Amino acid sequence: MFYTNKIIRDNFASQNKEDYPLSTELKELLSNGLIEVDNGLFFKSFQNSLKTITNENSPDITGRECTINKFHIEDYVNKNVYQQAFLTIKYIWEMCKDYNCRIILGDDEGDLNIRFHQIRYAEKWLDENLEKYKLNGILYLDTNECMSFPKNFADFLDKIAKPCSSVE
Repeated sequence: MFYTNKIIRDNFASQNKEDYPLSTELKELLSNGLIEVDNGLFFKSFQNSLKTITNENSPDITGRECTINKFHIEDYVNKNVYQQAFLTIKYIWEMCKDYNCRIILGDDEGDLNIRFHQIRYAEKWLDENLEKYKLNGILYLDTNECMSFPKNFADFLDKIAKPCSSVE
């Protein structure tokens, strides 16, 4: 299930439904895989950040994962960023589906950022009411709830067109 707020639904609704391949730059970033360090799950591509962002200087392990595992789509592509975000989320979902993870897409006026963390019920990253985010679009999915992923961008757009915004 995809949880969204109105801002991100509206922003995605304005996109064309064409499919594109995942960019070479994003594929290179993601294809390095994941590593587990200090009870956290991280992109291998960002492992140098593990030295400076530690459990000791993070609010909790979830906060550390969200800080280290965050990147901006526009740092890797400058065209079809919403389609590239969809493909990136799909790739991360494939990587994380054996873990209990939350994949989050933030949309700050078209500046798209993606992050993920393992779900720890005592640690929260998002507010339960996604509509409280008045300036940013938010979309997330939990890998333990999403057993299959939309095959293409048009199916994805259909899936997120309906409101579903409460965090369980």
